[in-house]
Amino acid sequence: MQLTFQNSNKILLLIFMLSTPLIWSGDKYNARVEANISMPQQICLEGENCGQSAPEMATPMTTTTQQIVASDKIKLSEGSEHEIKMLNMGTDGAMVFEPAVIKVSVGDTIHFKATDAAHNSVSVEGMIPAGAASWASQLSQDFSITLDTEGIYVYQCDPHLVMAMIGVIQVGDAVNQAEILSASQNYKSKLMMNSERLDKYLSKL
Repeated sequence: MQLTFQNSNKILLLIFMLSTPLIWSGDKYNARVEANISMPQQICLEGENCGQSAPEMATPMTTTTQQIVASDKIKLSEGSEHEIKMLNMGTDGAMVFEPAVIKVSVGDTIHFKATDAAHNSVSVEGMIPAGAASWASQLSQDFSITLDTEGIYVYQCDPHLVMAMIGVIQVGDAVNQAEILSASQNYKSKLMMNSERLDKYLSKL
């Protein structure tokens, strides 16, 4: 007896239907059937919103989110003497000052420590408070400076400027913040690597 293609498909379908209960027999099959029976059914007419959820509204910033944002801001460093290490590798990656951002009081002293060789600390022209004294240390040498003028200071390591080896000090209030933010846009063109560091550091103030 020769079966046509259509008849053979019907036979295969019949075998599949008969074997399916065997595959899903037992408790697993019963649970699946009960779940399908108990599932609420909804009749959807044309033009109605058929089970589509309403557009989500923007979630307002929660107290927890606000606390996380606030926690990124640095606090006033205790004492009148503060140490900043010049490192080949630190928490922010390669060629860094650590801490890279610090907030101190007027008249405090900063000690730059040549923890690793071939680094220096140099204030960036146009990115320190008006009237403040600039500085430039020797390579691989410890250096100290007392900061008596209020405002934000940006400084760099000359040999590793292209790698964004930079740091930020806030002395007292950030009275020159607008000027620093404006100058930073041109300054970032000198940073061939890690150019996001400056924005990240300034956002912590």
